[in-house]
Amino acid sequence: MHFGIDWHECFMKFINSVIKDALVNELKPLCAVCIHLDDCEYYKKSAKAIIQCELFEEELLPDPDGKGLCGLCGYNRRCTLPGKKYGVWHCEEFK
Repeated sequence: MHFGIDWHECFMKFINSVIKDALVNELKPLCAVCIHLDDCEYYKKSAKAIIQCELFEEELLPDPDGKGLCGLCGYNRRCTLPGKKYGVWHCEEFK
């Protein structure tokens, strides 16, 4: 403690909020691109963002306006990797 403040506790709260924010914002579109969205009971009953689901399936649709591999990749609708705007020429996530 320094000046009556537990810096470790403050730091851990900050880190947890950053991690939670990153998970929710980066992975939130999971349900948005799932082919089971209309019939999904988990989605209808959940008040929180679903970031992992065993029933998740997506229809892989390429984007004809995408540049480089992004134009041919089926994951382009939920891709959050940098470089998508200018085109990617090598990607381990390409499908």
